[in-house]
Amino acid sequence: MKSMNLLVIENNVLGSLLQKRLGQMNGVDVGLQAVAMYKLRDARSLDEKEMVENLWSFVENEYEKIDRLMELYMRYSNRVKEESERMNDLELDDLEHMMYGFGDDSNPLPETVALMEDIVMEYVTDMAHKAQDIASKRGKLLTEDFLFLIRNDLPKVNRCKELLSMNEELKQARKAFDVDEEKLAQKD
Repeated sequence: MKSMNLLVIENNVLGSLLQKRLGQMNGVDVGLQAVAMYKLRDARSLDEKEMVENLWSFVENEYEKIDRLMELYMRYSNRVKEESERMNDLELDDLEHMMYGFGDDSNPLPETVALMEDIVMEYVTDMAHKAQDIASKRGKLLTEDFLFLIRNDLPKVNRCKELLSMNEELKQARKAFDVDEEKLAQKD
């Protein structure tokens, strides 16, 4: 499931696309006026008839695009609303447990937990943006971009490398387990 912040960002992007498309409605209005002008009188030639048909198809196409954008925008707006309601109902147990593990009270104040969540979210978002800036030269975001950002903080680098190696070991174990299951299925 996507995080709340990601849904909000996607919703904002869709909203700006929709706003841009609606701003282009003036062009659609001009097209409608041109179609209306030609519809008022009979087409005198095949060129005029073709032009009216082309204008009409242009207008229909633009309205279909706007309808699709509106549908997407409404869908994402609803998802953002549902996710924010879910997040409000969700207790921040994980963060509370982490805070307790680092020496805080076993039941920290909700304001403290909310503040820690804001700090963590800001840090992660900032690191992701910086890593994306580094990766933009190459066009692809890699784990090494994050390692490059924390290269001067040796404990973080060592912990990240440890977690990455454990992740690789888990992948290998899952792969070996999957292969063993396939062999057993073939024997039956």
